[in-house]
Amino acid sequence: MNTKDCFANRHFLVVDDEAFIRTVVARFLRGSGAANVVEAADGGAAITAMAAYALKFDAVISDINMRPVNGIELLRTIRAGRNGLKENTPVLMLTVHAEAELVAEAMALDADAFVLKPIHREDLIERVLRVLEPTVPIQPTEVAVGPLALTRKIAPHDVLTKPVLGRIKDLQRIYGT
Repeated sequence: MNTKDCFANRHFLVVDDEAFIRTVVARFLRGSGAANVVEAADGGAAITAMAAYALKFDAVISDINMRPVNGIELLRTIRAGRNGLKENTPVLMLTVHAEAELVAEAMALDADAFVLKPIHREDLIERVLRVLEPTVPIQPTEVAVGPLALTRKIAPHDVLTKPVLGRIKDLQRIYGT
């Protein structure tokens, strides 16, 4: 199945306080076959858009560091199911190297993926495809993730899923480990 087939009939919400970033991400999604891309300038506008649209978004792609409502608060609102939001909506976080504390908080709130700025089309599309695919268990492995101190040997009885391993790989790319 090609990317255009995977993105057909998919609806995305892109949230960033920089119009240029929103435009780039929206262009990447539309160019990959997305049916609909809605843009919001901050987390508050995103919450309003999610509550107002009759359609449900297949994924939210949000910057972490915005004002007045940042991506962490948006993620927290989604995961809590406040304002009638679908709490298991996949959320991809856009980040820069210097936001380790915010990335850790997003991990704790179960962000589905992380995309490093500046955004490259291949990285974004790979992560979107990953969060849209079904959850399947994978083999235990050893993982190490930079300053977030998630280094440990995964025991045979531990169950990692592709999305969890994907998040770990995202963090390894961000922190270069």
